[in-house]
Amino acid sequence: MMRSSTRSPVILLLFLLTVPKLSKPCIQLLDGWKQLSAGERAKLVQVVFIGKVVNLYSYDATSTHAADFEVWKILKGSKFVEEVLEMQSSPLVIVYGFGEKMHCLSPVNPGEVHMVFMVYANESRALIARYEDVFGATAPATAKNEEEVLLALGWKPWSSWSRCNKNCDVGEQFRTRECVNKECDGSSRESRKCNEFECYGLKDIARHIREDQIPPLSKHDNIKVENGVVKSIPVSKVFRYYNYFPDDFSILFSFRVIALTNIYLVAMHDHRKSMRLGVRITPDLVIFEFEKSSAIQFRGGSLDFPVRVKKDQWHTLGISIHERNVTAYWDCARIGSKNLQEKFSFVTDAMGKISVGEPLLVSSIERYEVEVSELYFVPDPGASRQQCDPPIFKPVFHAHEIEGSGGVSASEIYGKEGSGTPNYVEDSENEVEISWSEWSQCSKTCGKGRRQRLMTCNFENGRPTEECLQALQTFEVKDCYLQDCPAKCDLPCLNGGFCISRNKCRCQPGYHGDVCEKVECKIHCRNGGTCVGPYKCNCPSGYGGTQCEKVLCTPPCQYGGRCIKPNVCQCFHGFTGPYCRPSCSPPCLNGGVCVGPNECRCAKGFTGESCLQALCNPPCMHGGVCYQPNKCSCPFGWHGKSCEKARCYPHCRNGGTCWRGKFCLCSKGYYGYYCQNVLSE
Repeated sequence: MMRSSTRSPVILLLFLLTVPKLSKPCIQLLDGWKQLSAGERAKLVQVVFIGKVVNLYSYDATSTHAADFEVWKILKGSKFVEEVLEMQSSPLVIVYGFGEKMHCLSPVNPGEVHMVFMVYANESRALIARYEDVFGATAPATAKNEEEVLLALGWKPWSSWSRCNKNCDVGEQFRTRECVNKECDGSSRESRKCNEFECYGLKDIARHIREDQIPPLSKHDNIKVENGVVKSIPVSKVFRYYNYFPDDFSILFSFRVIALTNIYLVAMHDHRKSMRLGVRITPDLVIFEFEKSSAIQFRGGSLDFPVRVKKDQWHTLGISIHERNVTAYWDCARIGSKNLQEKFSFVTDAMGKISVGEPLLVSSIERYEVEVSELYFVPDPGASRQQCDPPIFKPVFHAHEIEGSGGVSASEIYGKEGSGTPNYVEDSENEVEISWSEWSQCSKTCGKGRRQRLMTCNFENGRPTEECLQALQTFEVKDCYLQDCPAKCDLPCLNGGFCISRNKCRCQPGYHGDVCEKVECKIHCRNGGTCVGPYKCNCPSGYGGTQCEKVLCTPPCQYGGRCIKPNVCQCFHGFTGPYCRPSCSPPCLNGGVCVGPNECRCAKGFTGESCLQALCNPPCMHGGVCYQPNKCSCPFGWHGKSCEKARCYPHCRNGGTCWRGKFCLCSKGYYGYYCQNVLSE
């Protein structure tokens, strides 16, 4: 929805100065036109950011409008954005100068995300959309455009993410980049959380393979497979019992491709060398392969997911299996989900083997080279989405800064004693083999009920270990719903509550009462606000914020003014009015507009400090006076637009003759404009 605004005309003037001088209609300008790239435009402006449009403001006198942006990422000019935010209490950033395509401007609408190109106006401390060519103030907010802009501004591409410093229970990893210019906006280092799943029940396949090599590899070494060289270990080293393999689980990888054809990142075979479970990778596909076991036969199948493998770049891959559903995650982002024909179940063969780097065709002469740093089996289907945080946009500026936030140096992460050591289970003999009971029946025959299953474990020597006792106390619960229960409430349940039986409502958290009409207010509403939800206040006019703690001025105070009361601004010297508009004394005349302290912008045809003096072009001649734009008051004897024409009035004297109506030809012995003077002898 477009909001009306009467912003200062000086901002409009500054915007008009940023627009190319378009002498032809927009449709004619587009003939043969090619827009500048995002990188080229970024070099020519002062500010570039990616943000979401929240509000629009229209101007009364122009076809342009301004927009409030929620800034997600600043690529250039962060200091200018911060200066703009110093003028207002809102975390939103206002940008002027958008419009319709028919005027060769860039259109924006609430909810849209754009890459925006701007200049900064020092006088008004405002951001103004910059048009190096038509439609040039915005670009699509794509990864390709962002990379192009960062490259143009001097940033080299990001490195791959480092290996996670813990293999479970929340670790951290980082990546770096280099600025080749003297100064670049943004950080040269980023960190993120990784491997946030629990350690219990985790099977570290990569660790077992490292330990099985001769000589054993360090826990920091990558597993390298190439050109038919396959790394294998017995299944019994990882899964020692036939009854352990969870119905719901995740398989997690971290790997790098130097050369690739078609290989298995992991394959699990039985004692007959038949492949029972595998994850295969090609340059553009990830394939999950399986053989379904039943009482009488094995039925094979596969599910594929499209990916884009980049050479010499570390990738993460997670395969999640939950009942009939298989979901794939690539580089922390979910790339797809597919269903099996029936629920997945799998029985391991302790006499089989687990291999890494096995080619699809054993006789293939095609070359490949892959390095694997992480390979886990986790009895939790949610672990795949916890392998690392996905790349998401978040607002850069918030209403309140979070204490303790900020970057952490590499030395802080890895330099402390004991840090940087993955949470490995060092004693493989103490690993606990866990399994699950069948799900119980639903606790209710109608409506929402619950089912649960218990974890069991296998132990040797007739005595359970501490970890086994822990497993015996572990259970899972999930909702079940067999059918609807008959329910009727004479009065409707309010605030999201729903009827569960005769005249009985189940209320949402934070509400109670017979029909959920009462609110359990968790915050204190200020300035006369009324609590309407557990964490929600209904604020009176002129106040906003979660607790109505913010004073609001609409439109916002301009030119650095501060909102001190609802719609009351405290202004700097030289600015006045409810919203700190410029003040001129004496006032601007003849249609002039005050654009700064005692500074007038005159209407066309006037000049001077107060726009009092009219302008005539060409100027008035022969003593004429300009009294209105391009209008002269001529002295006696002259006329014309600029007083350039003479008149023979009154008539020529002493026998003089008016020549062409302009001047007198005098008789002998006389002179003067009207031949009124006598020559003395």
